[in-house]
Amino acid sequence: MALTGSEGFIELAPLARAIAGERLERRADAFDRAVAPLMDDIDAGDAEALATARQARQSWERGLASEGLVLLPLLEEALGRMKKGAGASVGLCTNPAALGGCEGRDRTAELLPLLAADKKLAKAVASLP
Repeated sequence: MALTGSEGFIELAPLARAIAGERLERRADAFDRAVAPLMDDIDAGDAEALATARQARQSWERGLASEGLVLLPLLEEALGRMKKGAGASVGLCTNPAALGGCEGRDRTAELLPLLAADKKLAKAVASLP
């Protein structure tokens, strides 16, 4: 089951926080630690510090993308295990509501607790390297 369905959507950010929040926080903390010492130099216009910060951001973004490649199939499996119709044909919304959201019915509040309670999903996420 792909997360591209037409029977509503689930928002990516709250979903990611619910099932992989600690993993994402560790990535964000590592990015912050890499960039924090550069901030004064960046504010002073240091091109080398800015380039280093950009590299750190690109590394952080690649890390998030790699997490997504691993987590999306696990989410698809979890939605497939739900009672018939509960997660059927749901899409993944990557556009936050504050920026316009996605068309269709927002099923985040309905599906998020079910996914967060999925023991197989939690076990799979916990066993990731």
